[in-house]
Amino acid sequence: MAGGFVVLGILALSGAVGSLFGGGGGGAAGPEETVEAYLTALSEGDAGAALAGIEAEARGPLLTDEALAESARLAPLESVEVREGADGDGPTRTVSASFALGDRRVFRDFTVREHEEGWRVVDGLVEVPLDALAPYAPSLNGIPVGGDTALLFPGGYELALGVEEFAVPEGEGLIVAGDILEVPDAQWISPVLTPEGEERFREMVRESLESCLAETSITTECGMNVDETVDDGYRVIDGAVQRSLTETGEAALDALAPVADSGEPGSVTAYDYLDIEIRLEVERDGERRTGTLMAPEGVLTPVVDFTASDPRVTWE
Repeated sequence: MAGGFVVLGILALSGAVGSLFGGGGGGAAGPEETVEAYLTALSEGDAGAALAGIEAEARGPLLTDEALAESARLAPLESVEVREGADGDGPTRTVSASFALGDRRVFRDFTVREHEEGWRVVDGLVEVPLDALAPYAPSLNGIPVGGDTALLFPGGYELALGVEEFAVPEGEGLIVAGDILEVPDAQWISPVLTPEGEERFREMVRESLESCLAETSITTECGMNVDETVDDGYRVIDGAVQRSLTETGEAALDALAPVADSGEPGSVTAYDYLDIEIRLEVERDGERRTGTLMAPEGVLTPVVDFTASDPRVTWE
């Protein structure tokens, strides 16, 4: 799936109460029936019924029918089988189950615990860490995560990024987690700059640099600064400095090669050498001269943070 990251998860943590799972009064479901009812609710895309079967109170933007509907398209949960006879005794039991999740057969144990209102699944959800991707405003199945972690039902989840200049690398999308000990690890995904992001970076750098080239003062924010005095005591006339790209510099600017900074999420820079020419007017004892500066200071390195609310070019 191009640019997508799919998590096939069997996950851990949360709850509510519902009729599928019995109540304290009449004919409460046993541990095996509780697990089967939970997985069946997921297979039918019924988030409310699924939440009724887990122990703790769970909330989150991805614990919804909408998320399950997309999950069913990516990796339908089917062919549920629950082994008869829960392990253990007392109020906590272990139930073995298997089911198809997309093209993968999943085998795992569920922990269930007895409450006054009936049995509930303890480890029905999982927290998937996404803090490394948080600056990119990630979404799963089209739903913004809105935090550093995502609390998910078992199923398939496609990761996308809200920063349009970046995307999830193609081919890194499929992770299968068979149980709560195999939490999908999105921390190692390194977003890549899209072709549109590269072009926007070039446009922003050109616009900023052209503004600097138009400056006639001794200094600019882009570099290309000039000393106040030059050889033989001539003083540079501030406001009479002319900067321009050479033909080679123009070609380099057109072909600027953006590089995403792995240490700064969303930050893009370029290290291309941009050849420039600086002409200036100088004065000494009332005498004015015009000339070209030999070995001028070069252009600084452009940096854009596309995760900022208002991305701008800074020069470092």
